[in-house]
Amino acid sequence: MSKKELKRYMVIMKHIQGLITANEAAIELNLSTRQVFRLKKRILEEGETGIIHKNRGRKPAHALSNELRNTIQNILKSERYRNCNDHHLAQLLAEHEGITVSPSTIRRIRCESNLPPKKKTSS
Repeated sequence: MSKKELKRYMVIMKHIQGLITANEAAIELNLSTRQVFRLKKRILEEGETGIIHKNRGRKPAHALSNELRNTIQNILKSERYRNCNDHHLAQLLAEHEGITVSPSTIRRIRCESNLPPKKKTSS
């Protein structure tokens, strides 16, 4: 349990014991009174684990799969797309490979792979 969650638990327990009001708990936690009542209900039902966020440890639903990430890394290293910047590569991937990702996603994958950005060449 993180420090933030521990503090929430302690304040909500004070409220459950009647030492502070819901309004005082809300002010102390910087939450609405409705959120205090929600947390109180979860603690009463689930115990101290009720304060822990339910998405902890899960991969986001919109995250790229490792397979797609590896495919893009290989494409970035390939000779075919060697001279493409991130925006151009995003367009080419959508057009030729059927992979639709944003230029910022390509940039993030490129940075994770320690590949240098494509520079404009002066003519």
